[in-house]
Amino acid sequence: MPETAPQPAVFISYARADRPQVAPLAAALMARGCNVWWDGMMEGGAAFAKTIEDRLEGAQAVVVVWSEASIASDWVRDEAGFGRDRKRLVPVSFDGTEPPLGFRQYHSLDLAGWKGDHDAGLVNELLRAISSVASGEALERSVPAARLARRAISRRTALIAGGAAVATAGGLGWWKFAGGSGQANSIAVMPFKNLSGDPGQAFFSDGLAEEIRTTLSRNGALRIAAPTSTAEFGSQPDDPRKIGSKLGVSYLLEGSVRRAGDTARIAAELIDTSSGFSQWSQSFDRQVTDIFAVQTEIANVVAEALAIRVTPLKEAEGGTRNVGAFEAYLKGTAAFRSDRSEASDREAMARFAEAVQLDPKFALARARLAYVMIVVANSDASPQEARGLYQQAIDHAKQAAAAAPHLAQAQLALGFATAYGTRNLNAARTAYDKAYDLGGGDVSVAIPYALFSTYLGRKDVASAAALRAATLDPLNAATFRIVGLTHYYARDYDAALPLFERSLKMQADLRNSHGYIGNIAFFRGKFAEAKAAYAQEPQDLIAKPGLAIVELKLGNVAAAESALAQLVDKLGDNSAFQQMQVHAQWGDIEAALAAMRRAQAANDSGLLIAKVDPLLDPLRGNAEFSRLLNGMGLS
Repeated sequence: MPETAPQPAVFISYARADRPQVAPLAAALMARGCNVWWDGMMEGGAAFAKTIEDRLEGAQAVVVVWSEASIASDWVRDEAGFGRDRKRLVPVSFDGTEPPLGFRQYHSLDLAGWKGDHDAGLVNELLRAISSVASGEALERSVPAARLARRAISRRTALIAGGAAVATAGGLGWWKFAGGSGQANSIAVMPFKNLSGDPGQAFFSDGLAEEIRTTLSRNGALRIAAPTSTAEFGSQPDDPRKIGSKLGVSYLLEGSVRRAGDTARIAAELIDTSSGFSQWSQSFDRQVTDIFAVQTEIANVVAEALAIRVTPLKEAEGGTRNVGAFEAYLKGTAAFRSDRSEASDREAMARFAEAVQLDPKFALARARLAYVMIVVANSDASPQEARGLYQQAIDHAKQAAAAAPHLAQAQLALGFATAYGTRNLNAARTAYDKAYDLGGGDVSVAIPYALFSTYLGRKDVASAAALRAATLDPLNAATFRIVGLTHYYARDYDAALPLFERSLKMQADLRNSHGYIGNIAFFRGKFAEAKAAYAQEPQDLIAKPGLAIVELKLGNVAAAESALAQLVDKLGDNSAFQQMQVHAQWGDIEAALAAMRRAQAANDSGLLIAKVDPLLDPLRGNAEFSRLLNGMGLS
C-alpha cells in the first residue's frame, strides 16, 4: 500500500475464543496500512456497547471472523448484520465453518492456510476485499471466490462463488475511498499558533495544545491522533483534507494563543477534513490560572460538536492555579519532548522540580518529575546517582497517585517508577493497568503499557495496546518499532520483521530497528544477513552484542572478542545486561551469570526483559536465573 494512501477504517468482529488468531490478523492489517479497531483495543472506562456502536459507525469495512464459536455469538451476528446492511461486510474464516442463516450468500475468504505473514497472498486478497467495500463497490464484489472446504456446497453456492471471482478478477482501484478521511470520532489536535509576539512564549501555546489533547483522550469515545504525528505539519497546517488523509482522522482542532501577562485569549476551530470547512469555532478569554479549566471546556465542546454522547468530562485532577508552577511545568514538558540530549532531559527534570516546589499539590508536575527521573537514571546517571533518583522517583510517584488517583499520568509514573526502581514488575502491574484504564486513548500511556505487558509475557494485551498506539500515531516510526517488539519478544518473527522494516522506511536513522532485524536473521540462521544488519545499527547497546554473537557463529573468534571488548571499554557495567546476552549465546553460562549479578548490582533496566528475551534462552532452567525472575515477579 502506498505510504500516502488513506487508511481504511477496519472493524474486526470475532468471538473471544478466536482471539489468538485474530491478534496476528489485526497486526497484519495494521502493518499494511489499515486503521484497525477490535475489542482488544477497548478504551478503559468506556461503555462497551456504546464504544462498539461508535466504532462500527466509523468503519469503512467490517471484517467478520466466522467460526464455530462466533456463529453462536449474538454480538458477532449483530455486528455482521450491521456490516451487511451498510454494504461493508468482509467475511473470513479460519476453520471452514459455514456462516449462519442470513450471511451464507456472502462468500468468506478462507484463511486456514495463513501462517501470519503480512505479505502473504491471502492478506493481499483480504486487502483487496477491504478496498472494494471501502470504496463503495457492490457487496457481491467485496470478496474473492470462496475457497472454504464446506461439508455440503450446493451448485447454487458454487455458481455464486464463480460469479464473485469474475467480478473481482479484473482488478479494483488500489485503495480508493469515498467520503471522509477516517472514523467519525477521530480527531487530530494541531500545534496551536503563538500570537503573543514573543517566540519565547511558544512553550505556552504548544503546551496548551498538548494538554487539550490529553484531556480529549480521557473521552473513551474519541480517537485522538498522537502529537508526534501531528507535529509533522507544524502550527500552520496544510490542506485539512491532506492532513486528514495522512493521519486517518475526520476532524482537525486548530487553535491559537495570544497571551498578555496573566491573561490569555485562546481561539479554537474544529475542521471537517472531508470538506475542509469549519464546523465550530470559539474564543476563550481566561486568566492563566484557569487554563486547566478551559482545556476541559474546549474538550467538552469538541465532543458535543462531534455528537459524542458521553458524560461531560470533569476538570482534570492534579492541576494548579499557580502561574509560575504551570509555566515551569510547560517548559519542562517542552524540554523533555525535544529529546535532544541528556541536557534536555535534565533541564526537564529541573523544571518539573521547580513546578512542584512552587505548588506541592501539583500532582501532574510531580508525576512527570518522577517519570523523567527514571529516564535519567536509566540512561545517563552513574550507579550511585541512579539509586538516589530511583528512590526519589518512587516517592514522588506515590505522592502524585495519592493526590490524584484518577490521573492516568500519575498511575503511569507510579508503575514506571516501581518497575524500574525496584525491578518488581508484579508490584507495578496494578498501577500500569489503572493508567491504561484511565488514559489508554493517550499514546504516551499506550506505548509504555504495551512494553510493560510485553515484559510480563502478556502477548495479546501488549499487541492490542501497541496496535492502538499505532492507530493513534500513524506517522511515528518509533511506534511501529514498538508494535514490532511485542511480536519479537513473543517469538513471532514473521509478524515482527515487516514492522521493523516499515519503521526504517519511515525513519532511516531510527535506533534499534536494524538491531532487531539482525536478531531475527540470527535466530533464522542467516548469519551473514544478521552481521550486515548489526553493522547498520547506530545503537552500540544492541549493535556490539549482536556482532559479538554472530562473529563467533561465523568462526571469527578474534572479531567476536573485539566487539565485546569495545562494548565493555565504552560502557563498562552499564552494559552488564548486554554482556549477559553475549555470554549466554556463547554458551559460557558462568560468565553470563556473573554479568547478571553485575546487572543486578547496577539496577540495570535491561533485566526487565529477562523473562521474554530470546537471547537469554540458554539460561532458562538455570536455578540462579530462575531466582532472578522470581524476585522480579516474573515467575
